[in-house]
Amino acid sequence: MIQIQEEHPLFKSLRRLELEDNWDTDKAFPLYLFPKLQELKLQGWRNLERLDVGSSGVTSPLSRLNILFCPKFVSISQTLLFPFLTELELYQCPKFASIPTFTLFPSLTVLRLGHCPELEWPEEEEEEEEEGIGGGFPSGLKMLQISNCPKLLASHNKWNLHTLTSLGQLDIRDEDGNIVDLEGSMDESEKGGMT
Repeated sequence: MIQIQEEHPLFKSLRRLELEDNWDTDKAFPLYLFPKLQELKLQGWRNLERLDVGSSGVTSPLSRLNILFCPKFVSISQTLLFPFLTELELYQCPKFASIPTFTLFPSLTVLRLGHCPELEWPEEEEEEEEEGIGGGFPSGLKMLQISNCPKLLASHNKWNLHTLTSLGQLDIRDEDGNIVDLEGSMDESEKGGMT
């Protein structure tokens, strides 16, 4: 059993952390205790609901964030910025309902979302699109994988895939694991070199 509730000198210099199968944890992972953490993988945390950013600072040095098999995980902080995050993976988080906005992740190049049936398109992205200031996934995205996220898939016409000029891998699957063909809704310039 792992419980991380108070500061430890090691936490201040730790750059990579992988924790698996924590069945008796608090509802929040104290991200603020790891000021230099660049890679974080949390897998199999039964009670994890969110990342706790504390009251100090709103910028995370994370470059990679993987949250896997966390059945109660519901959200990523709306106040925390991830300017260096290049990879985000959320898998088997059935209660995860929203990413507040993709503007929190300006450096994102890899996005994998799987088996998050409640995940919906961020409302803020819809507002930006309506105001004519973009909206959509981060422009530097190179890999986009989405599987069994039916609510997110239902809004695929809002994704603005044509703006993703660096996108090299696109893999979208429905609840049954079948590949979803979004190319019918994209013109030739949008398809580019996607595989």
